[in-house]
Amino acid sequence: MAIQSDFHKDLSKFQPTYKWGLTKVQIFMILKMIPGFILIVGEVFLLTGILFWIVAILTAVLTITPPVLVGVGKWQTFKNDMDFHLKHQKRYYQTERIRSYKPDEFVKQKEIKKTNRSRSKKA
Repeated sequence: MAIQSDFHKDLSKFQPTYKWGLTKVQIFMILKMIPGFILIVGEVFLLTGILFWIVAILTAVLTITPPVLVGVGKWQTFKNDMDFHLKHQKRYYQTERIRSYKPDEFVKQKEIKKTNRSRSKKA
């Protein structure tokens, strides 16, 4: 007899079907995609050639991609990736040898004071 493990689905992440076999998140995703499709259909009649393709792709990226990512559940991951790549800089580490410190370098010197007396006195 082999050792076996059964893993059950996490019911807190289960979304029941609402209407037409779709969940509420999927229905909202479709409703939020409709304005993007309307814009692209309007662009078909107004623009021609390469200008149409450029504007249609930009419209799709800006109006259709975010609802799809929210509906699939990947929006937060996408936002974190964009935040990391756009805001955080690459960090380079030094591979040089670190000098060794002597114990007397950490002893407090008598001539150094915590407060500066010239600033603490009011004129």
